[in-house]
Amino acid sequence: MIAPEMPPAPADADAGATDNATDDDADDATDNAQPDAGHAPALLRTLFAALAGIALSIIAAGLWVGRVDLSDTPYVGAALARLSPPQTLAISVTGTTTALPSGRLLLEVKGVIRNTGTATADVPDLRASLSGPSGVALRWTIVPQIRRLPAGGKTEYSSTVTGFPPDARSVAISPARSRLF
Repeated sequence: MIAPEMPPAPADADAGATDNATDDDADDATDNAQPDAGHAPALLRTLFAALAGIALSIIAAGLWVGRVDLSDTPYVGAALARLSPPQTLAISVTGTTTALPSGRLLLEVKGVIRNTGTATADVPDLRASLSGPSGVALRWTIVPQIRRLPAGGKTEYSSTVTGFPPDARSVAISPARSRLF
């Protein structure tokens, strides 16, 4: 409980009075004041909750993007890695560029998706990106013809695009993020 503050004394009341209290008495009064014991644990709990929230947010963002190896997560990495299913799809890609009579370039992307696991796997959409010296020039989604692939099975995919810079020559394929709805 916090004690109410006393209003300051009028200026003329102090004018003739002498103060018998010393500076040591003021220090003693300060030393005897104790902080409210409930504030320190509450502050620590709040700080811990904030740090845990930040850490979990970073892990969730990394998982969403797909660039975090769960086994590297401090303290809980091994448990999280056991909960996450192993990646059983191997995706290969080749790309060829052809000059069209109009002068535009046509990129044909082909590849194979293989299920290297021992169980049937869901086949996600594929995220394709075309890059060059100035960075990513084009991104698009490839929808595979097969959505479930049996163990040891394979399926081919292909896609063509135009309208990209002539110096963009590097093609990358990765699983697209799954849609929630």
